[in-house]
Amino acid sequence: MQMVLTSEAQAQLREILAKRNALGGFVRVSARQACGCGRIGYSMGIEQSPGAQDEIVEVSGLRFVVDPESREYVDGAEIGYSADLVGGGFTIESPNVSSGCGCGGH
Repeated sequence: MQMVLTSEAQAQLREILAKRNALGGFVRVSARQACGCGRIGYSMGIEQSPGAQDEIVEVSGLRFVVDPESREYVDGAEIGYSADLVGGGFTIESPNVSSGCGCGGH
């Protein structure tokens, strides 16, 4: 499994891990169906250890964990970070997920 991190995402994740005294921790990336049309929503969090069935992926010195249900949506994804006046946030773009949503979402 592969993932790509932009330099902005790398810097932001390192800063978050340092602030939480979790530099030895893992970043969990999860993907779940967000609505009835099949749109996928992503989430990220910090964990101290992986689960028994999690896959561990190291990218640019950062360790990520991905559960089996999320794997197909996270494989090949690019994680970015965009800072803006409202606070910014992480973005995840996957080649394995079609864009758009027919149920009123975007």
